[in-house]
Amino acid sequence: MFELKGKTALVTGATQGIGLAIAQLLGKAGATVWVNGVSSMEKCEKAAATVPNGKPVCCDLSAADGAERLFAQTGKVGGDRRRGAGKAASAQLQNLSAADAASCRRDEAKEMGAHRHRRQRAAV
Repeated sequence: MFELKGKTALVTGATQGIGLAIAQLLGKAGATVWVNGVSSMEKCEKAAATVPNGKPVCCDLSAADGAERLFAQTGKVGGDRRRGAGKAASAQLQNLSAADAASCRRDEAKEMGAHRHRRQRAAV
């Protein structure tokens, strides 16, 4: 595994599926992880409870001021820009079983469909 102690990460779409798995891996590696979701703070809190060093943050990044509101809550996120952690996390995710991967894809598809429906409703 890789070491991320002292680093801070923000994972969007982290309340379920692949986003949650990535957040959990980053937390296990020692990073402080902002677990972002859009539907409810309760869902973000529940997901963050499963992430070592997880902190919930609920913010809709599709909103015009979404990024500014998110930054106001999380402050600076990241650190050095090396890509090693991302590659290591990707390698760990490749160890998911076929059933887990299929479940993650279904969860992501449902979330994207719900998000698209909310945007379409808001546009009317």
